[in-house]
Amino acid sequence: MYKDKYQDSTWLSIIQNNLNVSYNLLKYTSNFFIHLDHNADYLGRHLMNTYFGKEQFVNEIIWYFSDNYQGNVSGFANNHQNILWYGASEDYYNSKVMVD
Repeated sequence: MYKDKYQDSTWLSIIQNNLNVSYNLLKYTSNFFIHLDHNADYLGRHLMNTYFGKEQFVNEIIWYFSDNYQGNVSGFANNHQNILWYGASEDYYNSKVMVD
């Protein structure tokens, strides 16, 4: 399980180090997905745009899940997370992506 208590700068460094290694291993038809919650979405998008470029952003996939606290009147339910989808090049659509 991923430890979710890192400071922003720490986890960004970890993700950036992983991107430095994995980016050069991608084929031009590759797809890259990164799963984030609402606390990190904007930071992850900025980092991914730096590596892939804004034009390689394909879509944002919203992962909805049931939240038992939806009836809580003191705030909005946190019942989704984000998956950012980037293509390694304009040929990302040539690869097969299966989504249920």
